[in-house]
Amino acid sequence: MLDYTLRILLTFFIIAIAASPMKCQGKLDLMDRFSYFLGQWEHNSTSDTISHTYKKVLSDQFIKMNTSAFFYGDDDGINTHTDEGYISYDQDRRKYVFRQFHSEGFINTYVLDEDKSTPVFYVWNSEHVENGFGLKAMLTIEIKNDDEYSMILHLGKEGESITACQWINAKRIKS
Repeated sequence: MLDYTLRILLTFFIIAIAASPMKCQGKLDLMDRFSYFLGQWEHNSTSDTISHTYKKVLSDQFIKMNTSAFFYGDDDGINTHTDEGYISYDQDRRKYVFRQFHSEGFINTYVLDEDKSTPVFYVWNSEHVENGFGLKAMLTIEIKNDDEYSMILHLGKEGESITACQWINAKRIKS
C-alpha cells in the first residue's frame, strides 16, 4: 500500500511540474525572448530624432527601455519627449506586461497579445492608460533584420477603433 501511495504522489508531482513550466524557468529565460532589442537604437527623419536604449535590470528580471525624442513642433521650436518603460513577466497571469511612464504624466500598461505575436512581430495592447483621457493604445513592433525594427503606435478612444499615428524605423547604433 505504501509503494502504491508513493507512486501516486510521484505521479502528481511530475504532472504538477509539467503543467507549470513557467514557474520552473528563471525570469532570465523569460526575458531572453526580448534580447534582440538590448542595446541602443535610433530613428532619424527630417522632422525628428528618437533614440531607444534597452537593457536588463534588477537582477535581469526586467528589461528597461528609455526613450528620448526631439521633434519640430508647429511653432518651429524643438519639442522633447522622454519615457521609461519596463517589460516584465506576470507569472500569475502568464503574460508579458510592458509599463511605460511618459514625461507628459501618463502611464501605459500594455499586455503582449500572444495570439497575434510571433518571434519577429509583437503586438502590445493597452490594458490601462493612466491619465490618458479615455485613450487606448496598441504598439506593433516588427523585426526587419539583425539591426533594424519598425514600431507603430496606434491610438483611439475607448469604444472606438484605433488608428496608426506614429511610425518609426529604428536602427541599431550600439549593442
